[in-house]
Parts: sequence; C-alpha cells; structure tokens
Amino acid sequence: MVLVDVVKLLLLKKVSKILGMPIHIEDMTKFTVSGYKGASVEDILVSLYKENNGDLEAAEHSILFLDEIDKKAKN
Repeated sequence: MVLVDVVKLLLLKKVSKILGMPIHIEDMTKFTVSGYKGASVEDILVSLYKENNGDLEAAEHSILFLDEIDKKAKN
C-alpha cells in the first residue's frame, strides 16, 4: 500500500467519525459489467447492507467510497 493510500484511508475514517456516519470503502478493481466474470455493482449494495448488520437506514446514510474507480474509467 502506497503512502497516499494510507493517508486517503485515514482521512476517510476521520471524516466518517466527524460526521458520525459509517463508511464503506469498496475496491472497484474487482468489479465488471454485469454478466461478465467478476463482481457486479449489486454486490456493493449487498456488502454495504451486511456491513451495517442488516440496518437499512444505516446503510442508506453511509459514506460509500469507490476506491480505484479512476482505473475503471481508463478501460
């Protein structure tokens, strides 16, 4: 993990704490267009819901950070 990634993660966690909102960080490099090999976008919502212990309201009011999304735009 590069120093920039560490700082980015610490900053996200600090913002989450200040706002009092749960945060979910998703690595977008494992996602593909639906129907192809790999994870789909629906998997983000499922993992967000599970990370909030099935609390839909908490999931709806979470910070969702899509890490490495810029890498997907290049493909």
